Formats: sequence, C-alpha cells, structure tokens
Amino acid sequence: MISTGTHRGVRALLVVAVVCAIELTACGPGTKSPLPTPPGFRPLPGYTATCSGSITEECARTAAADIGHDVAWMEPPQSSKANGIASNHSVAFESLIVAEGALQAYSNPKVGTPVRLPNSTAYRVDHIRLGGNDARMVSDSDGSFHVMRVTWTHRGSRYSLGLGAYHPLEASTLIKYWHSLDYAS
Repeated sequence: MISTGTHRGVRALLVVAVVCAIELTACGPGTKSPLPTPPGFRPLPGYTATCSGSITEECARTAAADIGHDVAWMEPPQSSKANGIASNHSVAFESLIVAEGALQAYSNPKVGTPVRLPNSTAYRVDHIRLGGNDARMVSDSDGSFHVMRVTWTHRGSRYSLGLGAYHPLEASTLIKYWHSLDYAS
C-alpha cells in the first residue's frame, strides 16, 4: 500500500516526466502546503546548475551561452525558495518555489502534444495572446494536483512557463509571472 505522502511524491514525479513543467520531491504524510519545499535547488538529471540561490542576469547569460540562444529568466521574488538555473547544452530552465507553487521557465523546451495528467479530471488547452505573441495555455488537474503551462515563441525560439500546486490555480497567476520574465543572450 502506498502512503498518501509517497503517492503525492510519485504523482509529482510523474508530472515532471509527462508535463515537463515542474520539478517536485516527495512530501511527507499530511503535507498541505502548495508543494513540498526541497532543501535547495537541484537540477533535473542530465542538467548542470548554472547558479542557485541568487539568480542574476549574468547567470542567465551563462546558461544562454551554453544552449546557444536567449534564456527566459526572472529575478526571484523575495519569498521564493530553491531558486536556480540549469542547462544541458540545448535546454535551460529556471526553477523557483513561490507562494503559489512550483514555477519553472524553460528555454528551448522539447514541447510536443500536451499530455494529460494521470487520472485527469479537468484538461484544457486555450490559445491566447501574450505580449503580441500567440501562446498556448494548458491546464490540468487530477482533483488534488493542478498544473498550468503557457508556451510561446520569442525570436524563433520556444519557451514554456509552468506552475504546479496542490491547490487550484488561476491563469492570472501564471500570466503575472510571465510578465516578470526577461531574456538574456
């Protein structure tokens, strides 16, 4: 039998593999916070950390040099945790634990057809305009875990910003963070 905490951790890891929007770790039984709070930034397997803790434009430029094009990045909100940028020579991502959940910005993601969460109950794809660009907003929920991702193109490169949490999410929250993004070359 899988405990509730282990089940949440397994589901969170599946979200990473299926949606490519967030990185999570297993949480303890009874955890009701937006997401488990890892002790610090840990890059996904196959990625190298460019920086952790304090994220600066210089750090984003280093990741941009590694992947060969612009990197979308934001200065972390003061209350965020587990901040970092990592890259793997073709994709870069910034990961933050913010008040609303786990937030990740991907530069040059390999995003294909949106895939539903296991046990999905509320899958939705919308086409929207952000900053004059066409974008795709994908949201999904399995009843207890919720994800939202917006994907767009900037200067010929693809970008994705995702948010995941154990509470319902509003599109306005993700768009607020999207407006905080800048690009580093």
